[in-house]
Amino acid sequence: MSDVVFLGSDEGAAHCLEVLAAEHRVGLVVTPPERRRGRHAQATPTPVGAAAARLGLPVLATADVNAEADVVRLRDAAPRLLVVVAFG
Repeated sequence: MSDVVFLGSDEGAAHCLEVLAAEHRVGLVVTPPERRRGRHAQATPTPVGAAAARLGLPVLATADVNAEADVVRLRDAAPRLLVVVAFG
């Protein structure tokens, strides 16, 4: 069981994740998958994905949070609270 599951993607959401993780146990971070960006089309995580990696938090990178497997993973995390900030 985790206290919080966090869903987000942009820089503002990444900052919120960092603040939240300093005070609460974040059991899972949900964010869109890496995208190819830049001249060399290098795969780059979302700002939230990068922040979660820095914090050592487990990440569910998904293009469809409503997919059955993702819903099961969220349910299995058994969070007391879902926090959604700029997700999508």
